[in-house]
Amino acid sequence: MDTTKAETEPVEEISELVCVRRRDVHEQQRHPVRRTVAFLVDAGLHLAVALSAWRLFATAVPDAHFWWQVEVAVTAYALVSCAHRVFLQRLIGATIGKALVGLCLVMRDTRDRPELMDLVRDWFIGCAMIILLMPTSLVMGLMSL
Repeated sequence: MDTTKAETEPVEEISELVCVRRRDVHEQQRHPVRRTVAFLVDAGLHLAVALSAWRLFATAVPDAHFWWQVEVAVTAYALVSCAHRVFLQRLIGATIGKALVGLCLVMRDTRDRPELMDLVRDWFIGCAMIILLMPTSLVMGLMSL
């Protein structure tokens, strides 16, 4: 059996972290629909916790100023998002959304779970993107009125 050099070497360079199907860890395909569904499930979970915290705070402290209630909701969202996307994903290899659609996050080269600091870095990058894109989306929304 003659194998060529092209068959034994990786063809492309991609980022370190990759979502793969749980059953096919060595498969290097992209799963855009599954990733979108997983993101929506995870974001919905975070939003549900934030709205619940808002409601509980508003009920427990009815005199609280509106912006305090918003601050409680944003803090709850950030805390549950960090715990879910960093610590839970480090422990089980997937978020709840990814687990529901059969995806897990692995290191491209070793196929191991991502390191904690990689997940923390990615979470902070995601937060920064939200903060940077929020004013742009508000301006674009106001311009369309």
